[in-house]
Amino acid sequence: MRKIISVILLSCIFLCGCESETYYWEFERPVTEVQNISIVVLDGDIYTVYDVLNAPAVMYLEASQYEEFYNEIQTIEIRLLPRVELDLPKGYCFLIDYGNNDYCILSLNGSGYILYDENDNFVNFKYMKLSFYSEYFYSLLRKYLVS
Repeated sequence: MRKIISVILLSCIFLCGCESETYYWEFERPVTEVQNISIVVLDGDIYTVYDVLNAPAVMYLEASQYEEFYNEIQTIEIRLLPRVELDLPKGYCFLIDYGNNDYCILSLNGSGYILYDENDNFVNFKYMKLSFYSEYFYSLLRKYLVS
């Protein structure tokens, strides 16, 4: 019995003591290809990744802010989502339009790349199983909403 308790205790210490690896967002497309960046609000009941283009923009970033935004997003620590189910973007999101119906959407949980066809019909969502740390994501969001 003592050995079992020791093994359980050591397992708990080992598992709790391991720090998760730190990740940072990496854009697949350079900032020079950005057509516009907007902040949209996706309500999970109304909007899904399939019709994100119908979500009204709360605001648009100025073109002069694109490079700074890119740099800031890439410095925010993110972590792997522990669950396996797909977490669709919801709430306040940054929507990056690269033109040619190619988009990147960044939300607290559920970021990735969205592709539509020439008729704005959903084609694919390349989901990144990563989650931004909320305090940093919301701080960046506030910065651009206030500016």
